[in-house]
Amino acid sequence: MKMVLQDCEIREVEQMRTILVLEANPQDALNMKRRLTAMGLRVHVATLVQQAIEFLQCEIFDGAVVGTELNIGEEPAISFLGRLPSVRFIVATGPPGDVEMERRARLAGARAYLPRPVTTESLTGIFRTSSFRLDRPASRWLAQPTGSLH
Repeated sequence: MKMVLQDCEIREVEQMRTILVLEANPQDALNMKRRLTAMGLRVHVATLVQQAIEFLQCEIFDGAVVGTELNIGEEPAISFLGRLPSVRFIVATGPPGDVEMERRARLAGARAYLPRPVTTESLTGIFRTSSFRLDRPASRWLAQPTGSLH
């Protein structure tokens, strides 16, 4: 039986950790996607806030990598994502050496702050920590897009 919710098909899938990369720079976002996909993670990339909102309507994310400069409405994207029950792990990316930006990102819910440009070692190191367990596969319900979202 097929169920539809906000243009999404609900189905049971074997769980892979799913990450949202919300990064304004498309090349940086794609580089992060390649690195995280190589670790066995499902990765969705949004370079615009509207894209992220569309993904959030149909997908359950375990974690996110978010640019500190991005807002959803008047609120930092990090704070918004931090209130979602499924998003257990947020990594902020931002300017190197900006201690105040790192402090604000952590107060908003980021567990880690990575200076740009994000290196392979720093990104994969964060996702291999015990705080973000990649070794517990399970099944869960997942919403999949059934058509365009407008």
